[in-house]
Amino acid sequence: MQNMPGLQEMMQQFQQMQQRMKEKKAELAKKTTTANAGGGMVKATVNGAGKLLGIEIEEEILASGDREMLQDLVVAAVNQALDASRRMAGEASGDMPEGFPMGGLEDIMGKLFGGG
Repeated sequence: MQNMPGLQEMMQQFQQMQQRMKEKKAELAKKTTTANAGGGMVKATVNGAGKLLGIEIEEEILASGDREMLQDLVVAAVNQALDASRRMAGEASGDMPEGFPMGGLEDIMGKLFGGG
């Protein structure tokens, strides 16, 4: 078949792209971002892979006993940190369309070519 060399070249390019994506994901997992809510009363730290690494809550907000406000502040801080993490991942992916999940193409290539 005359098209086989072209197919092999395309498969090699996909495998190279898959390796670059794995490297980018590993780099992102090492980067962190922290967001806060309530004037810094609650802080959430997330890595570039979107994993929540920690929550810090100031003693003052705990002592207030306002459970609902604390819950709202935790949600706000975590969502802000996750948004920042997504932006970080988007910047790292560079040539990928916005909102394109880095793992999505990797999963497809793995199924097609037996990798991943």
